[in-house]
Amino acid sequence: MYKTALMYYIYICILFLVSGQAFGLDQTARLQKELSALKNIRTDFTQTIFSSRFGDEKAQGTVTIVKPDKMRWIYEVPEGRIFLADGTTFYRYDAKDKVEQKSSQKELMQDPTSFFFLWDNIQLKDHFTVSKKSANQQQTTYMLIPKDQDSDMKEIELTVSFSPFAIHVLETTDQLGQKNRLEFSNSVINSTISDTVFDYQKVKKTLEKKDESQEKNRHDQPGVS
Repeated sequence: MYKTALMYYIYICILFLVSGQAFGLDQTARLQKELSALKNIRTDFTQTIFSSRFGDEKAQGTVTIVKPDKMRWIYEVPEGRIFLADGTTFYRYDAKDKVEQKSSQKELMQDPTSFFFLWDNIQLKDHFTVSKKSANQQQTTYMLIPKDQDSDMKEIELTVSFSPFAIHVLETTDQLGQKNRLEFSNSVINSTISDTVFDYQKVKKTLEKKDESQEKNRHDQPGVS
């Protein structure tokens, strides 16, 4: 179950971290060029997991991604949830329930389709069939279909704008038909990002202190014991 959750986040980050060559003189060459030029990104996100059975689940927070192997997702809703990769280990932590899980990035990278973006000199076209789905003056939407028939992901939709380049929406559909949609805002690309951003123990301690402070404030309220 934990590996499945990790793989979902890996797919979300594929398009940020891919470092391949341009496709050539076709309609996706500009997209590949801009993605390859990304060194890092900080952005706010709003996430919707669509489920006809359980109802839609909403979440939001901030994500920081640095090539070739670091990423940090901090959730504001639900509060206190972390998903972090520091280049060696993947961590998942829930401050509210004090649940912590971790896995070796090296072990998880044994799946070449899910984790290829962590490798150097990988060409996106070797792993996806890419086509332009729609376009207007402001934004273009691309469809990416994994070439690996055993992939957990059925398709990925990516909506971007150019001049300047920005990623607006990324929606994945798995083989069971479940959709996960991420909408991005307030993005900053290729800025200076300290390695301490990916210090798991420091991030965990900060969230724990925040959770303890909020819990104390609740108990200090009149009528709360």
